[in-house]
Amino acid sequence: MLLLLSTNDDGETALKAELTDSEIFIYAVDHSQEVNLATIDRDSRTDNETCYRTAWDLLKRVPSLTLNHSKVVVPMLLTFLCQQYYVIFNYDQEVPFLNSIGLFATHEAQIQSQSQIQGQEQGQVLELPTLPSNVLKQRLMMFLGIFSKVTNSKGLYQHQLLFNYWVVLLGHPDVKLSKLALDCILTYKPSYIEMHKENIQRMLNDKTLRNELVAYDVTKEGEQIEVDDRLNLIPLLARISYGRFMGRTKTGGKTMKENGLNRRAAILAFLNKFESNEMSYFVSMILQSILPANLLIPSAKTYALKNMSHIDNRENIETKLSNITIKTNDWIELVNDITINTMNYTDMKNISWNRQIGYLNVQSQIVKVLGHDILSQVDSLLSVTYALLCNAQQTRQETLEIG
Repeated sequence: MLLLLSTNDDGETALKAELTDSEIFIYAVDHSQEVNLATIDRDSRTDNETCYRTAWDLLKRVPSLTLNHSKVVVPMLLTFLCQQYYVIFNYDQEVPFLNSIGLFATHEAQIQSQSQIQGQEQGQVLELPTLPSNVLKQRLMMFLGIFSKVTNSKGLYQHQLLFNYWVVLLGHPDVKLSKLALDCILTYKPSYIEMHKENIQRMLNDKTLRNELVAYDVTKEGEQIEVDDRLNLIPLLARISYGRFMGRTKTGGKTMKENGLNRRAAILAFLNKFESNEMSYFVSMILQSILPANLLIPSAKTYALKNMSHIDNRENIETKLSNITIKTNDWIELVNDITINTMNYTDMKNISWNRQIGYLNVQSQIVKVLGHDILSQVDSLLSVTYALLCNAQQTRQETLEIG
């Protein structure tokens, strides 16, 4: 009913009896009055988005519904992400990585499975309305709010895929999304995060960020991070650092530009506490920000399908999609391989000049501060720089010939 409500109520016409007679409405509607309802001015009736949020708010207030009906709720989340959110935000740099963790492949497998059950043509999907970007962000935060209230997330359908997705969102430039994603992760009660929960929360707070970056001792010689926790915690901290590094800064006593530069300098100083081999988690995300998605997505899909079995095999899916750290390490190798061996300057032609210049500014800051600690990533950084320079030279030459 929730899905029907989201696709049928346009705020202008009366809803069908199938919806108005359903259990999500307290009072039944007199269908003899439907003609009159249809003529009511749209401003006099509740709009579609308010109805949608009110209906979903029930799951937030009663988390047990989400847990007990997760085989319905989780596919609806995947449908929203794959058919609405990432259709508009297809430029999000995490789309290739989301392909590699099986987010889109899982959704496609569910569509095929549902089509077979209902006897529909394979690949037939329910058309969902195109929504404005601000509404999509609000709906994503709504879903995050719902799953953050679940007390036993390990009992959810596709719980490991959800966990991997929440980890990806930790690196989102919008800190509001990152905070909600952390709340969702904490419902799994992972020990390596529980012990550092307060540190991470302070990193996601603009007021305490810089003090935390200075005080948080993540060095291998320090005593704050256990040896067994380091393998899983450092990639997560690197992802959070990237989100804070790329996020916008609110205006304050200083100008926005000065605040942004100071914040970035503090984050790079924090990353300097990592071991050399751990720098690749952060640098790889910087590289991913400039690489065209069409270079990464085919390899990402191949990787996902290679690590997935049939979607109905719950045990197998949970095993194959179980470790986000392993997937991140594999992803770093894939990004480096494509950067060094596949990419050339023609791939940069469709990347805007502002984006290319922005990347070079970021790279110069990284090289200046991190220096020798990123030697393992030098080949990849040089390959991207060379491709950008060749593209600029080729464009200049073509402009001169035309002129």
